[in-house]
Order: sequence, then structure tokens, then C-alpha cells
Amino acid sequence: MFLEMLSQIDFLSPIFYQVLYMTVIGSIVGIIVYCIRNIFDKKISGKWKCIMWCIVLAVLLIPVRFEIKTNKTSIINNQIINSAEGIKNIANYENIQNELNEKQNPMPIKIENDNETLEKDIPQISDLVKEIDIKTIFVNIIIPYIWLLGTCVFVVVFFSGILKINSRISKNIYKDERLELILEECKRELNINKKVKIIFQKYKRVPSIYGIFKPSILITEKTLEEDDESIKYIFLHELAHYKRKDTIFNFILLCILSIHWFNPIIWFLFNKIRQDIEIGADELASQKLDKNQKKEYGMVLINLLKSRQEESYTANMLCMSDTAKNMERRIVMMKGKKKNVIFSFILFSVIAVFIGRVVFIKFVSKENSTYKEPENVKIQTETKMENVKTKNLKITGGSGFSDGLAWVSLERLEGVYIDKQGNIISIPYAIGMDFSDELTLIHKSSAYGFADKNGNIVVDYIYENAYPFSSGLAQVKKGGKWGYIDTKGNVVIDFTLEESQVDYFFEGLKIVYDSETNKCGCIDMEGNIVIDYIYDNMGYFSEGLCCVEKDGKIGYIDIQGNIAVDFKFVPLDGGNYGFSDGLALVYDGTKEVFIDTQGNVVLIPQYVVCSNFSEDLCIVKKVDGEEHKYGFMDKQGNIVLDFQYNAVHSIFSEGVALVEKDGKCAFIDHNGNEVIGSFD
Repeated sequence: MFLEMLSQIDFLSPIFYQVLYMTVIGSIVGIIVYCIRNIFDKKISGKWKCIMWCIVLAVLLIPVRFEIKTNKTSIINNQIINSAEGIKNIANYENIQNELNEKQNPMPIKIENDNETLEKDIPQISDLVKEIDIKTIFVNIIIPYIWLLGTCVFVVVFFSGILKINSRISKNIYKDERLELILEECKRELNINKKVKIIFQKYKRVPSIYGIFKPSILITEKTLEEDDESIKYIFLHELAHYKRKDTIFNFILLCILSIHWFNPIIWFLFNKIRQDIEIGADELASQKLDKNQKKEYGMVLINLLKSRQEESYTANMLCMSDTAKNMERRIVMMKGKKKNVIFSFILFSVIAVFIGRVVFIKFVSKENSTYKEPENVKIQTETKMENVKTKNLKITGGSGFSDGLAWVSLERLEGVYIDKQGNIISIPYAIGMDFSDELTLIHKSSAYGFADKNGNIVVDYIYENAYPFSSGLAQVKKGGKWGYIDTKGNVVIDFTLEESQVDYFFEGLKIVYDSETNKCGCIDMEGNIVIDYIYDNMGYFSEGLCCVEKDGKIGYIDIQGNIAVDFKFVPLDGGNYGFSDGLALVYDGTKEVFIDTQGNVVLIPQYVVCSNFSEDLCIVKKVDGEEHKYGFMDKQGNIVLDFQYNAVHSIFSEGVALVEKDGKCAFIDHNGNEVIGSFD
């Protein structure tokens, strides 16, 4: 109840964990860009360094990834980025509820191996609920709201700093012919036509550019004492910031920092970005200066550094800042050779393509093309059994193997998949259907989808009802109507059918019933009538043949509708088996017999047949008074596995069959050896 109530009102935690995911990926990308920037520091201009940093900003701001279908997968993409995406589901209430459900087992679980018995007592439900509630409050409320509080504080400080500067600087334009002439000369050199005001103020201790849409150069009393050349260099530098749109860039940095304030790596990276902003401004301001003038320009910067470092925190936060170490770097960069634009462009392109491919593009194999991001569920091995012999797995029921997995019930765990090694494989939200076409049906919140053996959601939870795949198609319901999808989730037959009109496709054909003639026929996947409506009843196609009934007799037809076995057998009340392993069980009017695909009787069983042949064996039953036992018979009628089983839960599939003896179940091989589970 607590989780349900909280899930209805909690809107913040999904946002925060999306931000947390972005900050983790942004940190990784930022460190990569920082390392590349250091390696090629003297070969890349400040302008291109800032352009490279824009990639990091994009990662920190853009929360989406685009899905592209491919036949190949990217190791980096899958292992790094996809793993990090799990952060977004930390606060998922369904995951928390599932965790609680999985722990709600009041009985101890015993796992036995050759040397010891491990016993784990499961906590009481009240303790579990308390544990989950505390975790939920911490994960879904405390952490996200601390983040929101920090963001609000940062925004308040940011805007209060702007208001503080606005209130303390003069609004009057400083009129001085000498300064105006110098300013106009600097504007011409930088090709700036926008009107730029000069404002004298006593709040900021160093000259700076201020304003995004109405730029002003803030000067100090000390600025007025400088000679004309020094003032020119100061104006050139500040105008270069305006020309490069650094004031806008800095505003964006502060907005991003207010979101990712909790990440020290982001603070470190943003400090490096600001340093490169200053280098970019120096390069633009000094592009027309000769060697001696660049030296003088550098001396002016050094003289301003001390005053800049004495600025208040608010002023430094709102404007560009620098350090003595980076000042030395700036001067060296100015004196260095002209940077290679082509090299910078190529390097940027390589980084952008690589980061874009890894971060913003999710390469999904065509088999999993309908995978959707919010779930992103991987294979989970909840109970690893490497140190436990497979025969010691306590099986109480289940079904046979299909696609390498079998759905079973265990002594202390209802309904899980196991593999051939006895490992318990969790497919979240699976409802216990066998795998077919490598997919199994999953159900969540009254909606159905499909997952593969790795737990990946291949078809998202968007259907009102669904049935397992057969012949590559599955029947699904949407908007009150039925249709068919393929294993990629693509709609093959539109949602226009009633429930009575849908059925499984077998070997590419589906049985259809004509209510006007009360006859059956077959259509293909395109809806074309392949077999006319002429039969009273039909089975399913298997091994190229289908059992059909006409005028009270049954025979078999092939996929083209040709008669393969004449109508000479009698319908059974329980229906008729299709062909399997080349044989089919029919009733000749007096007894059950197995026939081949030409209709020849090849085996007259001496016992009650309970299944068709599979892997050359079928299930047979021996009745002795009120008791009956089950065994397995081969195609020659020999009893291969004696009548010793109380029940058989599956035919042989993938080399094993699930049988029951004295209330215990085990998978046996063709020789009757217990290979998974035990009767002991």
C-alpha cells in the first residue's frame, strides 16, 4: 500500500535518476575530452577546444538516445552505456515491489551439495516491509529532494548575483572621448557593429564584458589610469568575449552546473572549460598584434590577474575567472605557432562521431528491434548453482525444455526458468510459457509483451492480450481487436480481427472456419486462401501434413491441399495427433495404431499411448487395477524406460524429459539417468 501511494505522487525521483545517469555519462565523456585536450593542447586553438567541450555539454543536457537497427552490436555501447542506463531504474517502484515479493518466503531455503548443507532463513514479512520502506524513502524521497534543494540554492545564488551586480553598477554610460575612440578602433579590428556601452563602476575590480543582448564594458577607476595601449588590449579582450558569445556560453555553463552541482568532476571540467574560453578570447583579441604587442598584451593580463583573484565569489561565478597557472598557459599559447585548423576540425569530427555513436545511439540487433529504454532488463541469475550438483535441484513440477530453458516449480520457489546446468534464470514478468521462436510471453500491469532468453524485452508491454509465437507470428490484442506481429514486433496482420478469427499459424498456415458453410480451410500469412473450406474439422500442420476430417472419416493433406493419406481412419473423442518423428497416432475403428506419412500401419502399441513420438520415444501408460505407471516406448514397440513413473510432465525435448516418482521430479535422459533434479 505504501509503495502504491508513493508511486502515485512521486514525480521527482525519475527526473533525478535521469540526471544522475546523464552526469555519470557526462563525466566519462568529459574526462575523455579533457585528456585529448591535454595531449593536443598546443595543436588545437582555443576556439576548437570550446567546440570540443560543447560535446560534453550536449551529453549533460540531452536525455535521449536514438535506436538504430543493426545486425551487429557494439561492445562499448552495450557494456558501458547500457549498464549505466540501469541508474535510471534505481527508483522504479515495480523493481522495489518485485524485490519485496522475491523475499516474501517465510520458509528456509536449503541447498545441498556433496560437502555441506546451506540454510538461509528468510526474514519475517514485517521486517522486509520495513526494510523496503526505509530504502524507498531514502532512494525515492531523501536523495532526490536533497538534489532539488541544492539546485534551488544554486539558482538563487546565481540570480541573486545578477541582481547584486545590476544594483551596484552604475546605469550611466561613461562619456570619455579617449575611451570611445579606443573602443571604436577595437570594434573595427574585430568587425563588431553592435553598439557597446562603457560603464564606470566601483563594484567589480577588473574590467569585464556584461550583458548578453545589450553589451557593456565595465571599467574601473584603475582602468582610467592605464595608457591607451593597455586600455586597447583590455577592450580587445572583452570585445573578443562578446564576439565569441562567451557570455551566453557562460550562462549555459551555470545552468548546467545548477543541475549537476553534486558532481565534483563536473566542477573540475567546467573550470577547465572557462580556462579555454579565456584562451579563445586571447587568440581572437591578439590575432592582429605583432610579437611585441602580444608581449605587452600578456603583461596587461598579468596585472589584471591579481585584481581578478580578489573578486567576490558572486562576481567570479557570473563572469570569467582564471588562475596564475592558466595565465602562464595563455601567454605561451599566444606566442606559439598558429594552430592547424584542418587538424582541429578532423580531431573534433572524430571525437563527435565516436561520442555521438556511443552515447546518443543505441544499436539494437534486428532481432531485438522493438526494445524500449525505460525497462532495459538484462539476464539475471538469481541463484547460481555452480557448486551444487544439478541432481540436487528440488523440482516439484514444470514443463520440458525449449530453446535451452525449462519452466519449473521448485521446492521453495514457484515458477522459474532453469537451464541445462541447473542455474535458475529469472526472466522478469514471465508467465511460465515455453519459449517459442526464441521468445516467451511476459505480463506486467495488465499488459503483455515478449522477452528473449537473456531477459531483454523484445516486444514492449503494449498489448491487452497475447499468445505465444508459432511459425514466427504471435496473436496479440490491441484496441479491442486482434492482429499478428512478427518476432521483431512489426505488425504483420493489422488489428481488425475478432478473437474467434485468430488462431496459431503452423508451418505458415492457419486453420479458418467459415460460419456460412460450417467448413474449415487454411489461409497463409498474407491472408490468401490456400486450402478451400471443404473439411468438417482440421488439426494443425506438422511435418508438412495436417489431419483433416470429412464425412466422418479422417485422413491427411499436404500444404498444397493434396490428399497424402486416404480418409480411412475414425475420429477419436480426444482428437488426433499430428505427425512427429515421421509417425502419427490414429484410430482404425478397433484400436490405436501408428502410421507413417503414406498411411501404412507401422506399429500397434500394446499399452495406452499418452503422447506422440519425440526424439524416437513416446509416453505410454500401464494400468494395474486402480494404479497406473508411466514409461517410454520406442518406434519398435519396445519399452525403453520401464513403468516406474507416477507422472510424466513432458515428452523428450532437447535430450531430456521431466518425470515424477514418489512425489519428486527430475529431468532424465534417454537412459533414465537423472540429470537435473533427483528422486532421492
